Amino acid sequence: MKRYAAIDVGTNSTRLLVGEVQSDRILTHLFRLQTTRIGEGIGTSRFLLSEAIERTLKVLLEYQDKLKRMGVKNYQIVATSAVREAINGQDLVNRAQALGLKVEVISGQREAWYSYIGATHGFPGVNAPVVVDIGGGSIEFIWSELDKLQIHSIPVGAVRLTESPQVLQAVAESWSEVLEQVRLQPQASLIGVGGTITTVAAIEQGLNVYQPELIHGFVLNLAMVKQIERQLSSLSLEERRRVPGLQPERADIILAGIYLLRKIMELTGQKEIRVSESDLLQGIIWTRARFDGEGNI
Repeated sequence: MKRYAAIDVGTNSTRLLVGEVQSDRILTHLFRLQTTRIGEGIGTSRFLLSEAIERTLKVLLEYQDKLKRMGVKNYQIVATSAVREAINGQDLVNRAQALGLKVEVISGQREAWYSYIGATHGFPGVNAPVVVDIGGGSIEFIWSELDKLQIHSIPVGAVRLTESPQVLQAVAESWSEVLEQVRLQPQASLIGVGGTITTVAAIEQGLNVYQPELIHGFVLNLAMVKQIERQLSSLSLEERRRVPGLQPERADIILAGIYLLRKIMELTGQKEIRVSESDLLQGIIWTRARFDGEGNI
């Protein structure tokens, strides 16, 4: 079977997935995540920092080398919120191109589409799924209504809110409108993707070593989310870095991410959210495989 790869240059991390489509699932051959924080400072300056660009390019070259050694030729590199909204986002694209790397800056709508495809393939039996993707720079909400996808991207995420707490005021109207629409969805089931929600699931389970099979399908309830928020709020940054299940590199932004998760659950009236390991990366691979005639969407 043919192998595909997807690389996501996210606001907080740069991730690589190499997988093989087998009927109704993706067999993972390789997964890598490095905290590159391309969105560092984007909430205040709207410019990508030169050091953040350098960090990201270094990791992209490492990933490209892995793909070459594995013989994987069918792959896609996408950049999301931070690069999309940065005044100098094209600088990263141009620098990458000079190194032989094609980085596609995708819209919030396309980002949401990939996340929805990935998440819903991960839970084919879930009724009326509403996918919530809490990223570093944006949150996507996606659901199907009258056989048409409703896609909403709000420019607030864990990194952005940490750096600029006032950002919620700027998006208050669209934020409230989307959450009200989600609240009104009959029999909706929330599916959460992104580093914030997978981290909360890992903390709740006290995982010293991250185990995707224990994360995927884990159901978080509102009481768990509130308890973890209280626990982490009482700790210093250094203490948070030692919490089982919490990546040290995420310790500075996790409180903002959990706050967003809690507000989403409270304002939509949802007491539970199902955690998905399958997200944008898997969505890209499903899409590429479909065009090759190997997968179904």
